[in-house]
Amino acid sequence: MKPKDYQQVKKIFQSAVELSPEERTAFLDKECRGNDDLRQEVERLLKAEDSRFMEEPAMAQMAEIVVEDFDSEETTEMFSKFDGKQFDHYEIVSTLGRGGMGEVYLAKDISLDRQVAVKFLSSEFSRDEDKLNRFVQEAKAASALNHPNILTVHEIGEFDGINYIATEFIEGQTLR
Repeated sequence: MKPKDYQQVKKIFQSAVELSPEERTAFLDKECRGNDDLRQEVERLLKAEDSRFMEEPAMAQMAEIVVEDFDSEETTEMFSKFDGKQFDHYEIVSTLGRGGMGEVYLAKDISLDRQVAVKFLSSEFSRDEDKLNRFVQEAKAASALNHPNILTVHEIGEFDGINYIATEFIEGQTLR
């Protein structure tokens, strides 16, 4: 498809998604006017939207985990064992930040001699099987994509009973 075709797909999709399934058929007949490729692409997007592949992304789930969890003795002890240490093929350099989902460290990937960001998930997040599964599902989806505006996921794993994700490290300001 040409770029202008994608604009047309986007326009038709945005209008069709607002309609009930019953109204969509007539709408698509009119808007696609016998262009089967156009119609198939719009229908594919509508089907994906209707199936609600990821009803609520893991990122939205993070907001549910309160930051106070990180003031607990258990969590502080859990994360302090990584500061300045090595695990698997990573060497922790420094702490980058904390959030509702876990703590993020700047690390060196010893195997590939590169800097990475390693996020260790909080014990509360790791214990909730639904949240953990959703997180893994999104990490797998993100790792399958290659785009300058999408963070590269290098690895998800578990070390000493703590789940983690290793991603590319990007210097700069936070979005916050």
